[in-house]
Amino acid sequence: MAPEGMLFGIGMCMCLLPEWNAFIPGVVVTTAGAVELLRRLDRSVETPGIIVALIIGIAGMLIIGTGMCCIMVWNKILAPQILKLTEELERQ
Repeated sequence: MAPEGMLFGIGMCMCLLPEWNAFIPGVVVTTAGAVELLRRLDRSVETPGIIVALIIGIAGMLIIGTGMCCIMVWNKILAPQILKLTEELERQ
């Protein structure tokens, strides 16, 4: 068991066992253990969130870049062809 979990457990025992007569110190120890448990939880949750955000960001940039390339390339291909078609239609 992690040290912060042991702090939390001992603090709860101090609070809830009247024969120990240590309610106030038990609250302090329990609070310290809970804060450390929350810090550990925060560190363990932060890393996967960063990884997911990076993956989504990179995928979005690749999609936007591909779309921009397609627009630029297809615009250069399609615009002259459309102009040629309109000129041929005008000649007829």
